Amino acid sequence: MPEQNTDNILQNVNKRDIKRNTSNQIVSYTLEDDSNFEYGIHKVDGITQRYDRQIYTRAIDTLSNELIVDLPDVPLEEIEINYVAETNLYVNGQANEVDDGFEDIFSGRYELTNGARTHTGWKDTHTINPTFANADTREAGFSFQGYDVIPFDKTVFGPGLEEGGYRITKELIESGKNLRFQVKIGVANESNNSQNFHLSFNRKRKPNDVKTTLSEEFISVDASQYPFIQTTYDLMNNQMVEHDIWEVQAKVTAYQGVFLWGDKSVFNVEVFGDEISATDWGPNGNVGNDDFSNVPPPQFPMGSTR
Repeated sequence: MPEQNTDNILQNVNKRDIKRNTSNQIVSYTLEDDSNFEYGIHKVDGITQRYDRQIYTRAIDTLSNELIVDLPDVPLEEIEINYVAETNLYVNGQANEVDDGFEDIFSGRYELTNGARTHTGWKDTHTINPTFANADTREAGFSFQGYDVIPFDKTVFGPGLEEGGYRITKELIESGKNLRFQVKIGVANESNNSQNFHLSFNRKRKPNDVKTTLSEEFISVDASQYPFIQTTYDLMNNQMVEHDIWEVQAKVTAYQGVFLWGDKSVFNVEVFGDEISATDWGPNGNVGNDDFSNVPPPQFPMGSTR
């Protein structure tokens, strides 16, 4: 046992009554300004304990700059790793929103204005190329038959088009994302007979494969009818080729009394992938007269400009 000495200090302190609350706890308080009391000093008895050096060092290790016990060399082996998707984690009861650092600079929305080369000069109507060619069609200004590009000329947001065509870039391919092409046009048949309207996408791969028609839709439109026609194509990332151009194209079985409405036509390009879903416009084909309800309003991605 250690040797113990105690120094008793006698002190005279002018004590005050202690205030306690309803739980018998001492309440801290200050002296009143006009009080005759002063704060006292409470001294604690000093206690000194002396130990025998050999007994002390035998029981308690001394300080050292080196490890006293070497750590064992235990090799680590990965038996199984089960990763947890960050989107499945919850922070303070809220779903974790994972920022993968992806900035969508590839989605776009495009419209057709009276400044496009197809404008007829009357209201917001535009010509559609005929499926046949003769002297009458040439005189009407059509230089060839069959599909022709709808030259969407207004970029609401997204990359600019090239004569209505969307170009696949190296940056898009390296992003690993897919694209959904969606187009919807309002057509008119003011001829005396029913006419067939065709709508599709064309993949232009210069120089050897400039005409590949995909996702073709057509409808038969009676005289004095004004329906919509739409089509969608999903381009997966592993199908993309740099510099490919994707166009919207149309044709019709007449050259007079038929046209499309610019203000009723829209071309959307949307990025989608593992964590991003694209808008579904519904089934392709004829979607009825004056039915434009399932075309979403333009969504401006972060970082884009109007």
